[in-house]
Order: sequence, then C-alpha cells, then structure tokens
Amino acid sequence: MASNHTSNNIDIPPVPYPERHSSSLHHRSYSESQTIPYSISTTGDSEDTPYCASTASTLDQLKWSKMARLLQLLIACTDVQARLPALRYPGYGQQWIRPPCKVDYLRHYIDHQNFAAIVLCFPYLFADKSSSCELLAATDPCTVPQGSNVLKVMFQIQRAFMAHTACRIRTLSVSAASMELLVVPMIPQLARVTSLELTDLDQDFALEPILDFIKSHRMLVGPILKNIRLMGRSFTPSRLDTLVLTSIKNSRLNADKVRTILGAIRDLEKVDGQAWMPSVGLLGFKDVVASSNNLKVLKCSFPPAPSSVWSSYFPLPHGTHDIHIDWSSLLEKCRSLEQIRIPVRHGDLYRWAYHEKKSTLICAPILPRTQTKRLPHMHRIHLCGATVDLLDTLADVAFAFQDTLQDLEAHSWLRVWQPATLEFDWTLSRLTRLVLDGELSLYFSLDSLAWCPMLEHLSLSTDPSLDPGAHLLLYIRSREMHKVACLKRLRRLVLRGAWPVSDVVLRKIADRCKKLSSLVLDHTTVTSIGGLLLAVERMYMLESMSLRLDVVDLYLVRVVVRKLAFLRAMQLTSLYKQDL
Repeated sequence: MASNHTSNNIDIPPVPYPERHSSSLHHRSYSESQTIPYSISTTGDSEDTPYCASTASTLDQLKWSKMARLLQLLIACTDVQARLPALRYPGYGQQWIRPPCKVDYLRHYIDHQNFAAIVLCFPYLFADKSSSCELLAATDPCTVPQGSNVLKVMFQIQRAFMAHTACRIRTLSVSAASMELLVVPMIPQLARVTSLELTDLDQDFALEPILDFIKSHRMLVGPILKNIRLMGRSFTPSRLDTLVLTSIKNSRLNADKVRTILGAIRDLEKVDGQAWMPSVGLLGFKDVVASSNNLKVLKCSFPPAPSSVWSSYFPLPHGTHDIHIDWSSLLEKCRSLEQIRIPVRHGDLYRWAYHEKKSTLICAPILPRTQTKRLPHMHRIHLCGATVDLLDTLADVAFAFQDTLQDLEAHSWLRVWQPATLEFDWTLSRLTRLVLDGELSLYFSLDSLAWCPMLEHLSLSTDPSLDPGAHLLLYIRSREMHKVACLKRLRRLVLRGAWPVSDVVLRKIADRCKKLSSLVLDHTTVTSIGGLLLAVERMYMLESMSLRLDVVDLYLVRVVVRKLAFLRAMQLTSLYKQDL
C-alpha cells in the first residue's frame, strides 16, 4: 500500500527509509523480509491511539498497530481470549470476545520468531488503559520487570499459540526463564522445530531445562535443531539506570551458560547473536565454532565505539594479538561459512584467505589438477572496527571472495590519518550491495565501482561536519563522484555526510542509472536547486526520495516533484532554513 505523500512542513526531520526486518506476524512465511512503507502515516491525536504510544515515532506506531490487528485475529482462533483483559476490536467496539473467525489463521503461524515483540503491541491490543497498559506506559518496553502483569498476559498468549498447532512450529521463540514451564512439557509435540530463539538472556535463568529440551528433542526426532538465535533486551546509553546495569552484568555472567547451550547442539549451522550484547566479544562461541564443521552463519553484536560509556561494561579483551591469532586460525577452519558479522581486532584477520586465493590463481594455469583448499563460499560479510584494521581486512576479503561475495558492509571507528586507499582492481562479479560507514568511506576509491558491474545498493556515510574545501580526502573523492554513474544496475543510492555532489554528477546518474528507485542525499554539498530538479525529472523509475540539503527554497522541489506520478514517497528538509 502506498500513496503520494509530501511533508507539509519542510523543517520536520526526515523519517529514515526503513530497513527490512523479519516479522513473525505475516502470513505463511514469518521469517521473510517485509517492508512497512513510510509514506503511510497515522494521526497521533486519534482517540483510538493509546496515550502510552504518543512518544513513539509514526513509523513505530504504524508497525505496532498492524501487529496488534494481526494478533487479534490469531487470538480469536483460540479460547484464551476469554481469560484476557478486554481487547479493542475495530468495528466491534471494546469486547471481551471477538466473533469467531471463519478461517483458522493460527494454523499458518509456524514461525514463532521474536515473540517478545508483542509487548510493544499491548497499548494497541487491549481496551483497558488502566491496567497492563499503564505499566507499559510507565516503563520502557525493553525493561519490563519479570513477574509483571504484562509478561503474565504475554505468557498466556504464547502458550495458547504454541498449543494450537505445536506440531507445525518450525521456529520457536521463548524466554530462557520460561523454558521449563512453557516448552519442556510440549517436547513430543514440537517435532518440527529447526530453529531456537532464546530471549531475555540478560536475566537469570536455569540452564538444565534448556539442555533437557535440546537433548530430548534430538533423541526424539534426530539432530534437526541446527539454528539458534540469542537475544537480550535493547538498551541505549540514555537508559543506563540501575535495572539496565544489573541486566548487563547478568548477561555477561550468562556467557558460560550460553557456551554450554551451543555445545549441546550438534551440527550447528547458524549462530545469530546480533541482539545479545555479550556476543560483542564473541564470548562462548570459540569452542563451539572450532568443533563445528557445518557452521554457515555466524553473526555477533557490534561493539560500541571505544569512547562510549558502554566500554566499561563490555571492554575489549586484553591480549588483542593472541585473540587475533585464535580467530584467524578459527575462521580458517570454518570452510562452510557463508555469512559472517564480526568485529575486526587486527588487520590481517583474513590474510590466510588472500594467500590461498592468490595461490589458486597462480597455480591453476600451470597445474590444473592440483588439489587446493576450497575457500568458503562467502556471500555476506559485515565487519566493524578501527579504520586502520578495516582497510587491510576489506581488501583481503574482497580479493579472496571475489567470485561469491554479494553483500559487503563495514563500519569504522576512530578518526586517524592513514596514508592508504581502499581500491579494487579485480572484478566482483556478484556484489550487489556495498555499505561503508564512517571514516572508512573516505578512503574508498570510487574508481573501484567500475569493477562492480552488478551493484544495486551503494551507501556511503561520513561526518556531515567536515569541510569539503579543507578536507583532502573529500577533495579527492569530489573528482571521482561521477564514477557512480557507471553503475547501470543501481537501484538505491545513499550518500550521507559532506559528499560533494554537483549538478553534473546528478545529471550523469539520472541519465545512466536508469533503474534507480531510491535516492537519499543527506547533508551533501555543491548541489543547486536547478540541477536537483533537472536530475529528478529524468529519474523515471524513482519511487522514494529523501533530501536534507542546504539549498534555498525546497518548496519549489516539492511542487515540481508532486507532479511526478511515479514517485510514491518523499521527505524534504531544508538545512538552510533550519540554520535560520
């Protein structure tokens, strides 16, 4: 669903283009990526909108409202609604029981992924604003205490959903603390579970029930449980209160328990710890990864910047050189890896892969029958770390996995001068997504884009406060910006920071990138109102656009772009008027 949408106030900060997230409440396949169009808006002053959600963004309100309506349909398929507080049903008023559904929607609910997210829907789900919704309004949803009414209601809903079609569940999401009461009694019915998602790992939990489930499930149906996702609660530096600090310390103490859980799963294929902060140091993963020959996906949480307050709770491990040696040799043994998301502590983390690829290219013409080691078929690589370390690591992985790499993303810290350049002079035949965030993007030579013929998504982000006239790297990049136009398959272009994007560059991009459907220019410079209008009018496939530019009178842009029928969503912000 989409509609033509323009902002009535050009001074409103832009809503960022939503990234694709997996939702567990969509029909049939709940792990597929779904997008909520941000061109749809909801009215915050509506009487039906709970007051406890008034501080949420429009995008979050829309997402939670849709999830709440889907939950109402699922709840109506069970008998648990008679034991819950009054639900709000559009069209039926505030009733205890919704008229029975003619379709058993819950029968298709086979992936119980990230079930804890329904806590955010409670203000939209229940009609009574004075009970559990008040508790949720007074407390951050991420810090709802254990034993509260909110979690008791969620436990009832989750148990009813699991018991309805337990034999069809494939992805099971459950709190580690409630494993004994909720999951262990239903082990014989959960015969199709292949993925386990453990939430609330920052709380104290018993290890034995989780091990009993894993071992009993393996004895009953065989080693089909091969994927695990680790989740804690979301914390931000502004929420470092006593409860948050206690949870952080508990989650670090649970690292040994997590290592035991991972070791109990045989033939482990996927470990996803993005939502569990202790995985920032890859705690508990080393022994498991070293003993697993089938591991395909390894994702860890990215550490905060070294200057952040988080560093006192998640410090970088001592003896960085020794840890680097362990991880370099460890990754060398994992020949089945396809996706990885890890922090980089040393520049030659993937130097072994570079040497193996180089040896293969040299020996293949001379000795075609030579048996060489097979490099992992890496499709997706996401890294973060200091700029100095990332420069070498990215060059190694881009060369070593040039035949298979499809998604390359890097986030850098630390502003230091490094007389080096990140440049490719070999073809990345399958690369479709390239994201460089931080100082690292300034070192990337845009001439390398000519070696990425299949690139569809390009994102470069740097500091918007940099002076393009005084910064040497920005001056060098300004001479290369026209190279973006060589990407004939480009669909999404994101430039954040003081990138010099001239009218000539925009015109070339519009003329040559015929498939461009999304454009984001945030704080870019050297752009005039006339050049912007001429370029946008030639982007015939453009569907969404977000501009935050220091140009005079973005009102003219809004008037002209409104006539473009192919544009579905746009966001305009004039930095010039904000400064005034």
